[in-house]
Amino acid sequence: MHNFGALLKYKLKNVYWNPLKNILRGRQGGLKIFGKGILLLLIFVPMVIAYSYMMWNAAPFLKGQGVEDFLLYFGFISAQILVLAFSIQGISSEFYFSNELESLLPLPLRVNHVFIAKFISVFMGELLVSFFMVFPSLIAYAKVVDTGILFWIKSVIFILLNPIFPMAMVLILISILMKIFSKSRSKNIFQTLSILFGLVLGIGINILFRSNISGGDLAKLAIGYRELLQSFSKVFVTSELTIQSLKTSGVKGLLFFTLVILVTVVIFFIFSLLSKSVYYQTLLESKVMEKRRKPINYKNGFNRNSVVMTIFLKDWKRSLRIPIFFYQAFMGIIMLLLIGVISYFSMKNIDGFSMEIIRVFIREHIWYARILSGSIIGGYLGLLSVGSGMLFSREGKNYWIHRTLPIKAEHEAFGRYLFAISTILLPAIAVAVLFQFLIFPDILFIVFVLLGTLIVASPGLCLQLLVDASHPSLNWEDPAKMGKGNYRVFFSMFGNLIFYGLMGFVSIFVWPWQGPILGGLFIFATAITVSIALFFAWVKVLKNGVELEN
Repeated sequence: MHNFGALLKYKLKNVYWNPLKNILRGRQGGLKIFGKGILLLLIFVPMVIAYSYMMWNAAPFLKGQGVEDFLLYFGFISAQILVLAFSIQGISSEFYFSNELESLLPLPLRVNHVFIAKFISVFMGELLVSFFMVFPSLIAYAKVVDTGILFWIKSVIFILLNPIFPMAMVLILISILMKIFSKSRSKNIFQTLSILFGLVLGIGINILFRSNISGGDLAKLAIGYRELLQSFSKVFVTSELTIQSLKTSGVKGLLFFTLVILVTVVIFFIFSLLSKSVYYQTLLESKVMEKRRKPINYKNGFNRNSVVMTIFLKDWKRSLRIPIFFYQAFMGIIMLLLIGVISYFSMKNIDGFSMEIIRVFIREHIWYARILSGSIIGGYLGLLSVGSGMLFSREGKNYWIHRTLPIKAEHEAFGRYLFAISTILLPAIAVAVLFQFLIFPDILFIVFVLLGTLIVASPGLCLQLLVDASHPSLNWEDPAKMGKGNYRVFFSMFGNLIFYGLMGFVSIFVWPWQGPILGGLFIFATAITVSIALFFAWVKVLKNGVELEN
């Protein structure tokens, strides 16, 4: 037990305390972590405040409709759904991509000790998600229902237990996939599948809520959502037992309380046993060793008469062949198509009269619709260009082919830019075509969406290319860090957000005075100017031959 305590202390210090200590003492790396933390707080804190405010104000209405337990269902089940989605990356990184097993094997540690210590290190992060989702709903519930000290004691225990069941479900999935993709060459596929699973899970739940809840008065809407959440509780069985324990008092409430603890302990015990039969043996077989990828030989089939097109086609071929490259290059397509699916189900719920009003408004303001849609879609895809912009760090030093072949850096840069912008234009085409069928048929709309995306997305893409070329975001030397973004990527995305925000803010004042044509020209001219400046800054980095940071 002493060895387990030492291992657990090491894991928690390494994951949580040491980064915080570096920030407080101003050590190297502290500023990076501090910047990430501030960025996450700017995004996360307003969401928590808005969620708490919504729960607090909805409580009296729900009490009047007799569905005040909706607050408990929403808090606990939503928390477990979020933990289910968020823990995929954490568990896969800690249990699969971590390469610390070789250093732990010689130590006098039991298999369960390693497993539980890793589980707890991920659990502590997911506990924050559970707390911020459940605690506001508990306060709102206590506002309209008489609660005592026993209610809050049980609530604290339930918040601590809430993440265990969804994390156990994820661990089973990860263990099965580890068994299937046990070879090192398949880890890229595994990483891509785990990310896509999280995205599909989130989008699928969103579609389920939108498609199964029909419009109507607020009372029917609240009852409908409550019934849907109750259907989720059939999967997350501990949530149903938890809610019944909080709703009831006396012996019955204590019985449900005991059942929650017993079910959680049994589930955790079962998955601990599975860790012996699946997780540990799989890691021993693969030895958690990542093979170095073979460099691509650009000299084969290289056409010096068409340098730009050769680079463009080879980039496409490589992205279609390597799964993780495919995901990074086509992140914008994946996200936008998923959003398109949500929009499709949302449009199905709009009645014909409301849709006709939308079409009439677009017809009367057609030029605004064309230019504004192209600008908005282009700006959105420019923000998501982090995947398309991670060109140079993907292949390491071998990717700088102008340093080994007699070609100009400008030609290489333009070929790579064409590939990156083409991956951004594809989802724009999909959105434009979807618009034709769902809302308003207009051929020029497709033209302006493509033109707007090409121009407006370019500044964001060029900034990502510049940042990635000077400070690469992937580290192929350390497989445990492979695929994790460098902090500079977050700040470049934040810079893109500021740029597009300022451009949109200024356009609001330009459009009413100059009209849609001149307003659109202002947006396009600004984007082109910034793109050219960033592109040549990128070329300068290539010419200087900056060494990649691995």
